[in-house]
Amino acid sequence: TFDGVSLPFADGCLDGVICRYAFHHFPDYERMLNEISRAIRAGGRFVLSDPLRNELDTTDFINSFQALKPDGHVRIHKRCEFIELVERYGLELLDSFDSALSFSRTRTPEYDKLLDSTAPSVLNAYRFKKDQERMWITFEIMNLAFQKKPGDSDSGVHTDARASRR
Repeated sequence: TFDGVSLPFADGCLDGVICRYAFHHFPDYERMLNEISRAIRAGGRFVLSDPLRNELDTTDFINSFQALKPDGHVRIHKRCEFIELVERYGLELLDSFDSALSFSRTRTPEYDKLLDSTAPSVLNAYRFKKDQERMWITFEIMNLAFQKKPGDSDSGVHTDARASRR
């Protein structure tokens, strides 16, 4: 059975993997990167779109904000830490561009408490707005294309996670 992390594919059999707005929900993102690297052939691609933690967010506001919604959020990374993490698994950054995504939520006492304790500069970094009932936030989205290092079919730090399930 598929556990949602251990990819049910042989080593190096995929030309690429696309991950769209899901990475920040993975409870063990290093294990997921390990699996992606294992399954992608040398020269294959990993394309990702995921929210970006703003560099001005020194208090980790965005992860606290997201944790108040029970949707499985785990962690939104800063760009540099995410790229460094992925590159440890034998994938090199080829291209990138940023986009943005805005959404609203109903205000609750928990959100208001977090907002009251957050510096205006951090809220401004996320283009935060509110009225009596709702609040709006804008995420920058990092859109990244990586390539598994050509000629290095066993790059990264991966092991075959499927073997541990046998």
